Amino acid sequence: MLRKITFSILVVLVSLVFMPTAQGQEVKIGDEFVISPTQGTSYSHLIFPRKNFIIKRGGIANTKSVKNLHVIVQSISYDSDGNTLVHLSRKDGGRFFRSYKQISARIEKALESGEMRSI
Repeated sequence: MLRKITFSILVVLVSLVFMPTAQGQEVKIGDEFVISPTQGTSYSHLIFPRKNFIIKRGGIANTKSVKNLHVIVQSISYDSDGNTLVHLSRKDGGRFFRSYKQISARIEKALESGEMRSI
């Protein structure tokens, strides 16, 4: 019993110590980012609609079309895991995959992994 309490206290202390580093960059509405090319074929932290939904709406389901796009933060929300979700729109006013006005991203993880970079 004492081990469990000690372990839980240790976990809380470690999380409090590292919490400020995870939220080092404060994201605001209107911030501009660039979607970077990835090494693989898909993005992990950018949340795109599924390919079949893109095709049903008359779009082209090709992730190559989003590489090096300038995007602007439209709104900010938080999911149940504590991740910061941002809703992004294209800076030029166009649509993603010719059918979606906005996409979402887990901003901290996307910046860490290099899927997005700030300007």
